[in-house]
Order: sequence, then C-alpha cells, then structure tokens
Amino acid sequence: MLYFGLLAGLGIFLNPVSGADNEVRDSLLPWIEAEVTAKNIPSLSITVVDDQRTVFTASVGYADPHRKLAATADTLYRVGSVSKPFTALLLMIFVEMGLIDLDVPVQTYLPEFQPINKTGKKITLRQMLSHRSGIVREGPVGNYFDDSQPTIADTVKSLNKTELVFEPGSTTAYSNMALATIGYVIERTQKEPFEKVMQTKLLDPIGMTDSSFMLTPETRKRVPLATMWSYHGREFPAPAWEFGMLPAGNLYASANDQAKFLKFLFAGGRGPRGQVLKRETLEKMWTIQFPKKDEKAGFGLGFFVADLDGKRVIRHGGAVYGFSTEFAALPDDKLGVFVCSSKDVSNAVTTRIANTVLKHMLAVKAGKPLPKLENSTPLDPEVAKALAGRYRSV
Repeated sequence: MLYFGLLAGLGIFLNPVSGADNEVRDSLLPWIEAEVTAKNIPSLSITVVDDQRTVFTASVGYADPHRKLAATADTLYRVGSVSKPFTALLLMIFVEMGLIDLDVPVQTYLPEFQPINKTGKKITLRQMLSHRSGIVREGPVGNYFDDSQPTIADTVKSLNKTELVFEPGSTTAYSNMALATIGYVIERTQKEPFEKVMQTKLLDPIGMTDSSFMLTPETRKRVPLATMWSYHGREFPAPAWEFGMLPAGNLYASANDQAKFLKFLFAGGRGPRGQVLKRETLEKMWTIQFPKKDEKAGFGLGFFVADLDGKRVIRHGGAVYGFSTEFAALPDDKLGVFVCSSKDVSNAVTTRIANTVLKHMLAVKAGKPLPKLENSTPLDPEVAKALAGRYRSV
C-alpha cells in the first residue's frame, strides 16, 4: 500500500497497479483531486473493477480532517441507498430456495401489514423491489428524520397509519419503506435479525467481511467524519444515528469490499466460497419491471437499469446524512465503479466521476484514446441569473 501527499495538502491513498491501469489511474486521479478540492469534500474513495481484476482503488482527503488522518481503501463509508441492491440480493437467495414468492401478497409473510389501501389491489414483493408498491416514501416511524433508532418491526408497523399514494403496480414511486418492509419479511421468515441474516447469507459469502448493516464500537472508529452544508456557506458535522429503515439505507462498506461486490456480480453470482446466486437470477434483477414499450431505463429488482453510451448499465445512488455514493456497472462489459464521498448531497460529483470512469474504461477496452476530461469552473453570475427557474425531469 502506498501513500502520497498532495501539494494542496490533501491526503491520498493508492493501491499499487501496473501496466495499462496506470494510464487510466494517472489520467483520472488529478481530475478527481480537482473535483474534491473544488467542492470542499473532506474525503472521497473510489474503486474500479474490470471483471475479476481491481484496476485501481484510491482515496483522496481525510477521514478525520482535524487529525489529518487520511482516508484509505479500508475506510468505512455509509453508502445510503446503495444498501437496497444488497437487500434485494438477500431476498432473492430465499426466492431461489423456494422459501419466498415475489408475486404473492405481502400479507402472506406479514399478516399484520395493513396500510390503508382503498384500491383493493394487493401489494407484492416484486412491486416493492421495483418501487411500484404505492407505499409512502417515508413512514411515521423509522424514517430519514427519526433519530429514535426504532426496530425494523416498529418501523414497518407504523405503515398501518399511512395510506397508499398510488395503486399497487401502477406508478414508479421511490420508497424507503418498501425496502424496509422487505427486510422485515426476511427477518420474520428467517427468525433472525435482518443484519445477522445479511452478514451470514450474503456479505460474508461474497467476501465483504469488512462491511455490515450495524456498526460495532470498533468499526465505528473507521467511519469518516462527514459534513452537512447549506447554500449559505454553513457547515456542520453529520449526525450518526442508525435508521429504523435499516435495510433501505444503513450499509457501511469500504472501497476494498465494494470491489469484491463488483467481482461477485461479474462472476455471475459466485463468491470466494462458491455460488451464492444463480447467474439467471441476477439477469432477472437487471431486467426492467413493469416496462412501457421501448423503455430503456427503469427499476429492475433492487437495481436501476439504464443506458450509458449505448451500453446497459446497472446502478444505484446513495444519499444519507453526510455521505453520497454512486455504484455503476456495465454487466455486459464487466466494468464497474464505486464512488463514496463524506459530504452531504455531493451526488452530482460522485455520479459524474462514476460515469467518467466507465467511459475511460470502455475507451481502453476498445483501444481508443481516453476521453477529454472537463473540470468544473465557477459560473458567471449573470449567466446564473439567466438560468434561474423551475426545472423537472421527464
């Protein structure tokens, strides 16, 4: 392992690489450093994988800026909603075993699950995994703003006080509570805490032994100090409570472990200990659910499926107090990247870095010159005023 210092005073960590990997890393790293400096991000870690090979892993900045403690490939980031693909994968293990059915009513496993549903249509786990259940995004208990750290059981129970916002199956509406409910289905059917089932059935078998959905006193020390901010220049430390909606957003993982996750996907569901999931199960998860005609982007089962320069990309972003994450992979080309930042709502940066990395890797595979890199620059105030308005994504 090698450490380097930056002229700007930022710490930097690199894993050793050789050959063509140096070209990619040496092209991207100064650009990434510039982005981190320009956006005043305390630390950012990245890992890039080509099939079963780690192209490079790097960390820029400090896990603890006060003590000048550099972030490394083993720094544990809170990855937010990138937890959701893991919860989906865990569920599919039991689907493969014939213990859980995606298409029966949720009440088959949770009879007491009774949110107000005037449509008469039943909610299924398939709908929950693809954000088509109609369930509220945040529940009364265990939501993004609830610092009481309730159990998953109490979180899901509180949904009985809510009413569906859409008819099940009709509309894509992102829901943290849907994935929390899936986690509770796992907990109830397996008769063990969700985080324990996750560790023994998925994380450990695929080699992610350094990652977990619940921290210990020792592992908590390895989580970087994260920053919240406002447009008015205020910055303050991010809170660190655990969510009641644990399965939807409470995974902690390092760059090194994230590389293992990518390799597991590219190996067709095989981990160091053997096959964890069938290749065809992964393909089903990477297929858009309830698609419209000719639709090229939408939710599969726990993964978002889209297009990147004509290539199929599976991805998920994460945004949780003080942390921003982007996971993106090209399963047909077996190229993937994970980017984690310790600054709140810096997803525009992590997503841009991830997309740029994949385009660089595609160029290398095709024997083409590396794409030109563009750095962010301050916008002229008059231009900014002219662009003011309301925007929406369609």
